[in-house]
Amino acid sequence: MVQLQLSRKRSNYRILVIFVLLLCPIASVPLIISGILNKRHELLPLLSFVMATLAILSPPFADLYRHALNFQYYKHSSVPISSIFMQKDYVLDLLEYYFAKWNFNFEFIRGLFVFVCYQIAFALYKELFKYVPALSYSKKYRCIVFLSVFFLVPFIWIVNGLRSATSSYLLVYSWLSLYNGKRIKCWLFALLGVFTHFFGFVFIPVIILFHFRKYRIGYFTYVIGAIVLFLLGKAIFSNLLDSISEETLSSVGVTSQNRDYYAGTDEEGALTYSGLSFNGFIAMFMERSPLFYIFFMTIKSRCRNYDKDDLFMIRVLFLLWIFISSSWIPFQRISWLISPIVMFLFIKNMKFSEQHIRTRLLLLFTIIGQIAYIYGYRMVFFNTPFYLISLPLYFPVFHSYPGSFYIADDAPIRFLQ
Repeated sequence: MVQLQLSRKRSNYRILVIFVLLLCPIASVPLIISGILNKRHELLPLLSFVMATLAILSPPFADLYRHALNFQYYKHSSVPISSIFMQKDYVLDLLEYYFAKWNFNFEFIRGLFVFVCYQIAFALYKELFKYVPALSYSKKYRCIVFLSVFFLVPFIWIVNGLRSATSSYLLVYSWLSLYNGKRIKCWLFALLGVFTHFFGFVFIPVIILFHFRKYRIGYFTYVIGAIVLFLLGKAIFSNLLDSISEETLSSVGVTSQNRDYYAGTDEEGALTYSGLSFNGFIAMFMERSPLFYIFFMTIKSRCRNYDKDDLFMIRVLFLLWIFISSSWIPFQRISWLISPIVMFLFIKNMKFSEQHIRTRLLLLFTIIGQIAYIYGYRMVFFNTPFYLISLPLYFPVFHSYPGSFYIADDAPIRFLQ
């Protein structure tokens, strides 16, 4: 009898979720999360699907303009598919090519990328159940950890940048596969991540270093290395790029046009720190507040109770993070890449007595990071029809290109009707 009542309750719950999802996808998010917090992990793909739907409904801006131009080019031209493989990061172009030829809408690419990123984030969440017993019996703790993982995903950047953030999460899954001993899957997703965005190549050394995790980075070596890289990292990184030929850099996607802002030497460019306003500078660091918090804790506590292999990886990742911080573009991209991994290792290695207070602080900082993301795109939210994400699932919203994009903070916003 009890089992029958439970089955009916779950059936009614599914009907309610589907009804609300059809009526208003964004309104179904709390309902789905409520089910997930009751350990109904079969709802995780549904939540990823809802986020993908919101990605499709949200108004486009930023890099979507040029990606949409590529899509239209492939749709109306007879360019051979072989020409796509001449590029360094061709996954998006390949999808655009086939979606255009098959008459799929460009917006579905946004939905696909968001779905993949959230599924990878949720894979990390489910993996934590193997190592953190409190997740199985404490709903409050599950709530804190799940929301931390959920809010860490840079939704707005995936939706409108497409390549870089998606590449980061593909590489995160590559690392998770390696962590579980699945080396073939690791390298397949590593290549997929690099071919999605060329910046992913910086993570390949981390995958290689994983095989040397039995070596140790002592606490004082870690602290001194962090200080040295903070003070001299820009000069070291710039000289490193100078020592590599243009042909070699070009082979991994670093062209002469973007080499300077990666090194942080293009002082007049808008893509270096000098191009940020004071408020923008503060917001950029607030976006990384979860990483700053975890980094501070690895310095403060010395992590004596951590698994030694995990501690090696945390320190390697943070040293890489500090090293590639000479300009805000690489700083932003490396942050997306290492944030899910260090969060996973941080939660996994917490002592029981530390779990509730430290994860509460972690959740607080991930929320602060999301608020900072919104602040960075405040002009978009105020001047574009973001109410579209509240439309019913069946509402036929497919945005028109070119024109349906946000240009810059001081530029007009145009829409083709």
